[in-house]
Amino acid sequence: MVIFNPIHPWLPALLTLSSSLQIGPLHSTSSNPTLDSINKICETTSNLTAGKTISKSNKRFILHPGKHNLSPSQFCTLQLLRNDPNIIIKPADKGGATVVLPSHLYQQEVLRQLNNPSYYTLLPSPLIPDTAQEIILILDQLLSDGFITSKQHKFLSPQSYNVSS
Repeated sequence: MVIFNPIHPWLPALLTLSSSLQIGPLHSTSSNPTLDSINKICETTSNLTAGKTISKSNKRFILHPGKHNLSPSQFCTLQLLRNDPNIIIKPADKGGATVVLPSHLYQQEVLRQLNNPSYYTLLPSPLIPDTAQEIILILDQLLSDGFITSKQHKFLSPQSYNVSS
């Protein structure tokens, strides 16, 4: 069945609706960016309607065709390493490398850096209450000047800290 739209007469050339309710472009080999986008939308919709989805952490992901760059055994090994509490896997600061450290050495390095007074100073008290109060004053001014709405003011206002004046 061909869909006809009088406002967009080119639409029948792009889309067809088959008896199985699958939507698809007529020209699948075109290099036109619009048709390529429609092809991707159709493929995603087809995967979704065909049940080619997975759920993780209450989120649904659509499976796309593609070649994996890890073998199943490599993928399994990577998962085991990720879940090992005795090691830490982090991207390196420079060079795009990956660093794998025993957890105790990683914690030791973190503490060494945090205890360097050239970069970090222990605060006598949290800054959050004072900072939250300053934010509220700025938001109040923006609201009274008409730069933000009351809904934006409520959304941006610190909620979980005692900011009594």
